[in-house]
Amino acid sequence: RQQGKEAAQLSLGFFRRAFDVRPSDKMLGRLKRSEKAMKELYVSDEQEEFVNGLNSGLMIYKGLYDQLYEHQKDGVAFLYSLHRDGHVGGILADNMGLGKTVQVLSFLSALYDAKQFKLHASRHAHLLDQEMAK
Repeated sequence: RQQGKEAAQLSLGFFRRAFDVRPSDKMLGRLKRSEKAMKELYVSDEQEEFVNGLNSGLMIYKGLYDQLYEHQKDGVAFLYSLHRDGHVGGILADNMGLGKTVQVLSFLSALYDAKQFKLHASRHAHLLDQEMAK
């Protein structure tokens, strides 16, 4: 089972690189199928710890997801739909104080847990730490 996960992760990495070099509908379809297969592998192992956020396909830590308000869950699912469909940006246009930072951090946390996101040290890392501590 572990070898299957490693092979799927490697395959997913190749599809992502290929899509970055030459985007196409065919490659996007393969990328989506690989992401779905990868998530299914992790769901079976960690089903109790993660939930499928609003049935969007994004597996998010249950403890975090349960603390989000409904509009924040919608925002996280929206961010994932943009990511999943290959869009490079999007706007969360909630009013001040409704948790846009929490939504973005929840989304990034889920990507990090799925090993689709790497955090690199930078001169702004302390700002991220401060926001996560809130």
